[in-house]
Amino acid sequence: MQVLLDCFDTCLKLLHPFTPFVTEETWQQVKNSFQAFDTGISPTAGWSEALIIADWPDSIDTGQVGYLETAQRFERLQTLVSRIRATRSEFNVEPGRFITAIVAAGEMAAFMEDQKMILAHLARLDKDTLSISEMAEAPIGAATISLGDITAYLPLAAMLDVKMERARMKAELADLEQQIGRLTGLLASEFSKKAPPNVVQREQEKLERFEASREEIQERLSSLAIMTE
Repeated sequence: MQVLLDCFDTCLKLLHPFTPFVTEETWQQVKNSFQAFDTGISPTAGWSEALIIADWPDSIDTGQVGYLETAQRFERLQTLVSRIRATRSEFNVEPGRFITAIVAAGEMAAFMEDQKMILAHLARLDKDTLSISEMAEAPIGAATISLGDITAYLPLAAMLDVKMERARMKAELADLEQQIGRLTGLLASEFSKKAPPNVVQREQEKLERFEASREEIQERLSSLAIMTE
């Protein structure tokens, strides 16, 4: 309740220059209510006689530095969740499936441990097998998510049927090879000289996308190879 009152008090003070009558009346009613019920709770800066003469919020007094540090940590947590979700999608993990993970968070280990339930819920991780520590060795056969000071490892065996996934990716790779061969031949033919430049450019861009996809799948196949050896 103290934090809520401080936030509300600060918001009304910041809004006061723009809507003085509304904010003054609202602030007075809040003040009267807290005092009437004798809650013992008041803004950190105390109650002044009126909002119009109350001190302007001070970033140091309200702990702004601590807030910024906390906000930055939550941004790191948000980024980690987003990357884990992206990796799950990359490996076609069922949305409802909870997977295991190992997180090496360095100086943020304590913070991540405190937010373990949030991380597990948002990233669909098994909270019972989720490991968070300052340092961790990279397990064999795991997808690695590197965020500089934070590294997460997602064991592939816990995410998918590796043999089935390799078979699917090989089929996808064969289809890409066929498309790349067709476009390479097309662009090497008279087509590139006779067709409108924008059409040729479109086909060239399509070839580049296919080649990028081929490279990505080849890298993923290499990371999966060790799991079936």
